[in-house]
Amino acid sequence: MEEANVVEKVKQYTMVVLRHERNTAERGGVPPDWLELMRDMHTNKQTAEVQDPVARELLATLSKLKEDKEAQLQQSQLSANDGSMASNMLSREEINQLVLENVPIKKGRRYGIGRTSEAISTSSSQHSVSSSSILQYIDRMKTELDEERTKHRAIEEELRRVTVFISNLCPKQYSATQTQPDSATQSPDDRCF
Repeated sequence: MEEANVVEKVKQYTMVVLRHERNTAERGGVPPDWLELMRDMHTNKQTAEVQDPVARELLATLSKLKEDKEAQLQQSQLSANDGSMASNMLSREEINQLVLENVPIKKGRRYGIGRTSEAISTSSSQHSVSSSSILQYIDRMKTELDEERTKHRAIEEELRRVTVFISNLCPKQYSATQTQPDSATQSPDDRCF
């Protein structure tokens, strides 16, 4: 993985976590459910519209599923008619579970919320993002970056060895400052191969 890809992954991951923290603070310490977080992340702040057609369709589907489940809750409460005043709204955990069950995973991420499940708990008892999970993710990305840099150095070293080997085979074609033969100035008889 290239360094730019690792940096981009960390940026995206951090963006989700920061939005979750901001939304939690705006709601008086109550964390948003993942459906709200998805809607916030994909809504254009100027037009108040979801620009991405895939995200728009997914949000519509999830919203419809949520409404259907809440309607079922209300209907079951009406049919029970036991006088209790239970809520007909889905809890945060139930909405998050609905998102988990209905959002496809692609390349280890859930469309629309990324790797949110790694950083944000589905439990309402944990109302903030786990900073240790962010640090763990950053450490994993740093490790991946270090591995890629090590591979890159090994490839550069191998290329250097091959260049030295070829320059020893064809000393006329390679000067001390030249790493590749200048084929434009060489005649066919001067070429090593």
